[in-house]
Amino acid sequence: MTINDQKEAFSEAYARAIASIAGFVCSKSDFDRDSIDISFKSNISPFVAIGVQLKSTSREAVVVDNEIHFPLPIKNYNDLRVQTILPRILVVLILPDKLVDQVDEKP
Repeated sequence: MTINDQKEAFSEAYARAIASIAGFVCSKSDFDRDSIDISFKSNISPFVAIGVQLKSTSREAVVVDNEIHFPLPIKNYNDLRVQTILPRILVVLILPDKLVDQVDEKP
């Protein structure tokens, strides 16, 4: 598993944990064609849902003056800007800059 695979898996697990605490059900499409990695739907109302594009980074200087500066591919940006019935958001998980690649670790 590569570092990017680890970041992706951790990002999704973290989003699912936060959603479950908030009482939302998560669903994931088989294919990501419209920049939505995961959807959250309310357990209480079928009319409350949101589509989420998940990104994670361990880059330094992502947060500057309480603002997140994250380079997003133009395709993802445009997909998230489209007016749809289902609102869409970008969630950026900021990880520590020192990640350990389990494959390269010696016992």
